[in-house]
Amino acid sequence: MKDQEFLTLVTRYLSGEALPHEVEQLNEVLQKKENRKQFNFIKGQWDNAKEVGNSTKFSHDKGYQILIEKIKQHEPSFTSAPQRERKTLPMYRKLSRVAAATLLLGTITYFVYSTVKKMPDEPTFTIQEKVTQPGQKANFTLADNSEITVNGESSLTFKEPFQDNLREFSLEGEAYFAVARNPNAPFVVNFKDLQVEVLGTEFNVEALPSENTSYISLVEGSIKVLNGKGKVIKILKSGEQLVYHHQTQELTVQVFDLLKTVGWKDNTLIFNNEKLANVLPALRRQYGADFHVSDSAVLNCIIKADFQDETLYSVLEALKFAGDFEYEIKEENKITLFGKGCP
Repeated sequence: MKDQEFLTLVTRYLSGEALPHEVEQLNEVLQKKENRKQFNFIKGQWDNAKEVGNSTKFSHDKGYQILIEKIKQHEPSFTSAPQRERKTLPMYRKLSRVAAATLLLGTITYFVYSTVKKMPDEPTFTIQEKVTQPGQKANFTLADNSEITVNGESSLTFKEPFQDNLREFSLEGEAYFAVARNPNAPFVVNFKDLQVEVLGTEFNVEALPSENTSYISLVEGSIKVLNGKGKVIKILKSGEQLVYHHQTQELTVQVFDLLKTVGWKDNTLIFNNEKLANVLPALRRQYGADFHVSDSAVLNCIIKADFQDETLYSVLEALKFAGDFEYEIKEENKITLFGKGCP
């Protein structure tokens, strides 16, 4: 479709004069992104002209001059109509308010078309989403050579390529980030009502959707932690872990065991005198196991064990000796724990 035909079709549609087949034709044309961009721009100009036309005492001379000045701001070389064309102006005053807006739009047809053509292309990017199921991990390297490992039952979303010199991500669950340093492109991770910003370092974020507490563990370098209002609430140093309670907005900073905290990415699980209730979620993420407990007393059993590249069967065999309980695998990865348990 030629440019003039497109503008005519849009004008007829906006003025309510388009016939059914023209509306259908326009909908077909607007399937293309470039045409939609032009349509939205023209509609904006139409609405502006309509506001002028809706005045109870519409002055074409005043409206015309305002419109010309607006055009010249975007198109300095634009010149108004010759004097012989302006002599017909009194005719406009006899037209209805909508018709006046229609005719005003006609005076900027060239301006609309040329300006739309000069509009910069919209940034193009792809939304990437790394989603893992229980028992899965996702390891990948970004274009900037940063390396990310996403734990099981988690998701990480980001734009590729990065936009506006900002490496930005949204996280649900747990992930480990080894960030390539770039002072000109901050690396930002958003999760729940917090945000972590770094330039280049290694850190782990655990922000499970089902939990009210998040853990930010800094392996090396330094990171800024910001709240939902963009205010820095803490700057962490190497070896520090921020524990943040989202409901109360309370935070504490403590040292952490590196292998216990980030060992999951290398298939290492360490439980240091923890209740089985806290162990089972980690086993679910690691092995994809779905646990059912027949007696809640089982969850009170204290677990102290280290596992490196162990099978689920080996882990279960070791755990049952930590408390008075047994296990039964009824279906694939569906496990029932039963027995006397722990007080």
